[in-house]
Amino acid sequence: MGDRRVFIWTPGTSVAQNPYIEFTFKARHSGELTMLWKDDQGATLTASKTITVA
Repeated sequence: MGDRRVFIWTPGTSVAQNPYIEFTFKARHSGELTMLWKDDQGATLTASKTITVA
């Protein structure tokens, strides 16, 4: 809950230039899921999605 990390990945040097990454998790609480991507040159990209648990 809160700002808890659910997935961390540090790719190696043999990963494709535009990798497809997929993972699953079980949401136990409603809230905001935020993805943060940092490349090896310091650029960052974020995306967020609201998750509602019934």
